[in-house]
Amino acid sequence: MPSIDDVFNQLVTANTNLAKIDQGIQQLVTLETVTAQGLLHLVQQGDTMICILEHVSQNTCGTWTETHFASELQRKIEKNVALLADLQKSALPAAALELERMTRLKEQLLECCPAAEPPPICAYQPCDKPAPLRISMPGR
Repeated sequence: MPSIDDVFNQLVTANTNLAKIDQGIQQLVTLETVTAQGLLHLVQQGDTMICILEHVSQNTCGTWTETHFASELQRKIEKNVALLADLQKSALPAAALELERMTRLKEQLLECCPAAEPPPICAYQPCDKPAPLRISMPGR
């Protein structure tokens, strides 16, 4: 029959083993928390990338639409301006010479003092993004 000391030693051993199991469970909980934080961070980064791609997609579509309409208008304007210029030159040759002289003067003026550049048509709006993921593991 086991003595009281044997039973006590068995209880101490069981308690030590339970403490080790508890420590292992705590490490698993910590690892699961870190994993959840990492997953949340990746989801937030994915949301940021989708937002940026939506901006790119919207801007691309708008650019294509504007380019299509602008190109068509430019072709019509170029054709009509050339026709009007030819008509004016033949009807008013003195005015055509004066216009050519004024054009040269304007070109010289722009070489000296160029016109201010207009502001860009598109201003980039950055998307929200998560802060960098910083995880500290206990015991590391």
